Amino acid sequence: MENRMRGELFEIIQNSKIHKFLRHEPIQDPGKDQDVYLFYIRRIDNQIITKKDLQNLSVDLKKIGKTPVFLEINSDDKSLNDIASNIVRKFFNKYIKSYYLSRSKSIVNVWIVPKKTLFLVEKEEIENRFSGAIEMIGYKPKIQFVAEPYEISEFDVIGMLRKLAPCSFDQLISALSKIDSGVSKKPLSRILDRLRKRKLILRKENKEYALTLTGLKTLGTRKDGKSPDIIRMLELARSAP
Repeated sequence: MENRMRGELFEIIQNSKIHKFLRHEPIQDPGKDQDVYLFYIRRIDNQIITKKDLQNLSVDLKKIGKTPVFLEINSDDKSLNDIASNIVRKFFNKYIKSYYLSRSKSIVNVWIVPKKTLFLVEKEEIENRFSGAIEMIGYKPKIQFVAEPYEISEFDVIGMLRKLAPCSFDQLISALSKIDSGVSKKPLSRILDRLRKRKLILRKENKEYALTLTGLKTLGTRKDGKSPDIIRMLELARSAP
């Protein structure tokens, strides 16, 4: 069902009048399953996208249960684009896959598509860099992060391990498949390898996975004896060989 819905979404957009004005594949809002972000430019040569064009696509997408959120990209604002490009190139090339700018009067929206799941400290560093630079040229910044569509993220894996650990690979993929029916072994294995290298999870001798203290701190936790993380760590310690 999900794969069919995904195919219908891309087919409708591909056949729409505004397809050539789009500058990124549709991005699904991670918090609202029905919302889809569409980044577009208003003009190509002498052709201009109209409100009627946007309305027609909106009607078609709502028929399959999707609500488009149209975001205009200001490709002609050279100063803002230069600032954003320099920030990404110098500081965040390994974190940011792409970004889009949308200016409305005195407010500059920066939409950031990360290469991987960003933790709070990484997001704060990116926000501070962009906000400081934008404020220096007289605008009010609004930084927003969006996720790539239909993919299990590192945060999903860590969150599930928080609930299940210690658990086997098969138990983990079974639980994650309830979030995304398309999750497969190879992508999950790559995510687990990355998390292990960053010392956010560990794999025990019996091949079961669990969070490290660093991983727990990344998610945040209660600081009393009823914390599920403290209980989980005590269970892990008791089961350790």
